[in-house]
Amino acid sequence: MALEHAERRRWCSEISGINKSLNPSKKSKEKSILDMKPTR
Repeated sequence: MALEHAERRRWCSEISGINKSLNPSKKSKEKSILDMKPTR
């Protein structure tokens, strides 16, 4: 995708929200990759 970083993060966040609503997690502590902290 040819999006700026901030636009790409927003887009991924919106898609993640849609996916979560369509496929509710059965695990209460399942983490999204967007919720993880960078290690550097």
